[in-house]
Amino acid sequence: MSRDRSAVFSLALFLVFVASVLSIERARGSHARDSLKIFMGRNSNEKAPFRNLPIGEVGATLLNPFASRISESSAGANGRSSAMGAAANGMPKQIQVSDCAIQTVIDRCSGSCTVSVPAGTCVLNAPLGWAGTGKKINLECAGREVTVLVWPAGMPGIIPDSYARIAHCTLRGPSVRSVGNSIINTGGTTDIVIEDNVIEQSGEHGINTGGGSLRFTIRNNLVQNNTGDGIFLASGTSDSIVSDNIAVNNGANGIDCNGSGNTIRGNISKSNGLPGGPIDKNGILISGILNGSSANYNSVVGNETSYNGGSGITIRADLGTYANYNVVSGNVSHDNGGINKNGDGIQVDGSDLGTWTGNTIVGNTVYNNQRFGIEVDGQNATSISTTLISSNTIVQNGNTGIIIDSPTVTDTLVVNNIVVSNETAQITDDGTIRAVISGNKENTSDSLYVIKGDLVANTVISQGSNPIQMPNAEYIEAENATSNSQSVLLGLDGSNQTILRGGGGPKSLFFQTSSGTEGASMTDAGVWNFPGGMAIGRGISSDGSGLKHQSVSTGMIAPRSSVLVTLVWMSPFADANYDPQCSVVDSMASTATVRVHHIQSITADAVKVQMVNDDGYRSHSGILYCLGIHQ
Repeated sequence: MSRDRSAVFSLALFLVFVASVLSIERARGSHARDSLKIFMGRNSNEKAPFRNLPIGEVGATLLNPFASRISESSAGANGRSSAMGAAANGMPKQIQVSDCAIQTVIDRCSGSCTVSVPAGTCVLNAPLGWAGTGKKINLECAGREVTVLVWPAGMPGIIPDSYARIAHCTLRGPSVRSVGNSIINTGGTTDIVIEDNVIEQSGEHGINTGGGSLRFTIRNNLVQNNTGDGIFLASGTSDSIVSDNIAVNNGANGIDCNGSGNTIRGNISKSNGLPGGPIDKNGILISGILNGSSANYNSVVGNETSYNGGSGITIRADLGTYANYNVVSGNVSHDNGGINKNGDGIQVDGSDLGTWTGNTIVGNTVYNNQRFGIEVDGQNATSISTTLISSNTIVQNGNTGIIIDSPTVTDTLVVNNIVVSNETAQITDDGTIRAVISGNKENTSDSLYVIKGDLVANTVISQGSNPIQMPNAEYIEAENATSNSQSVLLGLDGSNQTILRGGGGPKSLFFQTSSGTEGASMTDAGVWNFPGGMAIGRGISSDGSGLKHQSVSTGMIAPRSSVLVTLVWMSPFADANYDPQCSVVDSMASTATVRVHHIQSITADAVKVQMVNDDGYRSHSGILYCLGIHQ
């Protein structure tokens, strides 16, 4: 067949195809007519590309644009495009949007569609929505740097159904506060993916999952300058992942989670919480919500929270709700707070009437926050129990490093933290119940292992030269004794004097031998009993405050003469109310010797004794011994 005949044959086949399309058009009222107009061209410029083509290539050149346009325009009408054929084979239809007609394309989709939005800015006058249709829409822009969707005040941006994906777009609101009008606003939906978008200037939240949603994936988004929360996992949202997002300069919390079983990891939440109220100014908030759901089993891992108006990370429970078994681990929280003087690094916030159990704060780095590094605050809580605070590094915060307070806070474990260089104090327990605080590093000047509270151990050994120390006015006491009661066993008073105090009864203090034999006991009245008698091995102190013994030489006493001998105590008695017992030793062999005639006077510091020599022929001398017993 010649070249010219081949070209004619191709053109004939093309005309047959066009006739078929027109037949379908007449039968079904398809949008193919519009496509045919596009194919035929509206002016000479559209026809110009074909002028210089060989006749055999004209058909192929014309067919390509016609096929691409017909696949978009007729998709909703006749279901016979090549894209619909792909959907029948299990692949989602991909529909290109033109002239910002995004909602039109969504409406034409049946089943699953990828709606591709090209580069450019679309100023929309209504929300994009397909909630309740059952459609699985993948809304995909050309790139978040090049495709911008803009909504005016008073409306949300996108209202998706379950199994949706929204990706690679800049989604922009009016930056005018309008309650209920989030950029992405849904509720009761499942398995929605929101990734790689810029979401900004919303009338309320950047992303609002709505109540009762399930398995959201929100990742790699820049969520900024929204008037409410950046990312809001609303009441009852569960099993969702919020990862690797940047939430910055939002009016309330950067990330707000009011559900259970969610994972918040690898996000940066910075400079959120602009002026406007005492709460909801946090980098990340986990909260049971009044008249809504509790917030249990959430994981907050590997995030950075900084420069937020309230705390970096807060766990909260409103009246009647629970915040149990949440894990806060591996985060960096710094430079938070200042607006309302409540800027903590990490906070268990018991300012409302909820209940907290089993929350874990482990392995975080917390520094330079306006108030506390880590706080467990039970001021209004129903109860906060079994909180673990361990292996955190907490430095240079504006008040106390770690503070736990209120009797509603019970059984807290604060162990193995580095807490140094905080402005007011390092670790403070302000009236909690049964807290164990031990093994924390609280200074850079020693290596002591400090235990605050009670120690129960079979053996306590100090290795090396460091002693086992106990703070002043702290006591080792019997298990059933009231703190600082008369039943303490061993303690130090305020003057650092050791106290050994009885436990009450006829044997208030009771000493036993290693075999259990009774050695000695003291009654409550201070009377000692020695069942086997008292043996004094090496004498009595010569200078006790109540018992003294001392000696002095009498000097030479002439025959049949007397002399007054004064014995001055090494240290005086408190007063002269004591009983002196004196005797003399004369070493000369004679029946007539020196003797005590009488005690002449007693003062607190001395005894004066009249001595005589009974020998009529020789002078004598002796040693005067006196024992003083104070009454």
